[in-house]
Amino acid sequence: MPDAQKPDLDLYADALVALAEASGAPTRVEQQALDLAHLFETHADLRRFVSDPAVADAGKAAALEEALRGRVEPALLHTVRLLFDAGLLPRLSEVVARYLDKSSRRHKRTAGVLETAVPLPDDLLARINEAVSEAVGHEVRLLVEQNAELIGGVRVRVGDMVIDGSIERQMADLRRALLG
Repeated sequence: MPDAQKPDLDLYADALVALAEASGAPTRVEQQALDLAHLFETHADLRRFVSDPAVADAGKAAALEEALRGRVEPALLHTVRLLFDAGLLPRLSEVVARYLDKSSRRHKRTAGVLETAVPLPDDLLARINEAVSEAVGHEVRLLVEQNAELIGGVRVRVGDMVIDGSIERQMADLRRALLG
């Protein structure tokens, strides 16, 4: 696709930043956007449904709206609808990544991802976020991503830094120590 026809995904990310701020719930929109992008990336049936030419676009749009209404903030629902209408929903993850970057810069913080096998209690999430912020030296906003491939523990990514507290990593360290 020539550059002149290439969609500017930053426009959608900018719009979501503005809508999230206006909603008064930017933190909730950030987490929901990450969750939705992860859902779209990991569920092939959902991607197939959205791209199925046998299903009318109006039916797809109605199904998406029905599935998301009341479950995500209206700002995110509106953005999903805009992306769908523009034929860009398959690029949702790219838009979300740009949105998270812009939102983090706007709030002068660093975005990071906390991977966990199971949902964690809010108090534990807050303690982990505080510890990571302290380790990095400035505020970090960790967005939670459930990763069923983790056996247990957590993995944190902030920029190029990875803190791997997963059971898999601990087992590998133990194996290395035992084998010398």
